[in-house]
Amino acid sequence: MHVAYLWLFFYGLERRIFYDLLGAGRQPNASMQELEVILEEVKQLRAAYCNSAMYSAFVHKADLLIDLCSVISSKEALYETLNPFEANLILLQVGLGQMVAQGRPIPANWALAWYVRLSKNRLRTAATRCQEELRSLFALRYGENFGEGMKLKPGKSVLAIDYYPASQTFNRFVKVDVGNLPDVSKFTSKISQLDRLVTDSTAQLEPLGRLLGRNPNARNTSAAIAFYRPNS
Repeated sequence: MHVAYLWLFFYGLERRIFYDLLGAGRQPNASMQELEVILEEVKQLRAAYCNSAMYSAFVHKADLLIDLCSVISSKEALYETLNPFEANLILLQVGLGQMVAQGRPIPANWALAWYVRLSKNRLRTAATRCQEELRSLFALRYGENFGEGMKLKPGKSVLAIDYYPASQTFNRFVKVDVGNLPDVSKFTSKISQLDRLVTDSTAQLEPLGRLLGRNPNARNTSAAIAFYRPNS
């Protein structure tokens, strides 16, 4: 299929979702069955064209639409199924917002993903070379400081998700209703607390990071094990 025809078909799916099914105050619950059918169609298209560079822009847009439709149609909490280090950033925001809204503690892996991926804090070289060790050290320190995890009170800022349709028949963007969830990007004081834990963990990894910089294959050697002492 020529890429132009693929985009034309995708434009129609976008319009069906955001104008016919979810637009003009319509309730998502009344259209969930058709929305799930469309979601499956987009998944099949993505799978059919994901291996061609010519269709890379389409695959990227399809991934985003799939994630947004999953949020709209899912009745499960995203934090129960997602890997926060691999999930689309929109899903990461939604999962964190769900935890805060429900008064649940934020686990260490979600807190670290929040710090690194959403807040876009640059990790030092030792941390990037020793990512698994960083997660272990961070989890240890995080547990010492926050027990089961941070519990945050929802603030006034509500998470707003905007989708920019590929079709030019829309205005610039459409707002996607993900529920009344807090926007965790506004909790800047909490990021400062996480920064201290990441900095302390990274400092402990400096000797191991230098060793792996000289010899990337030394990770499981006795020297590397001696440098990595999580409880010290």
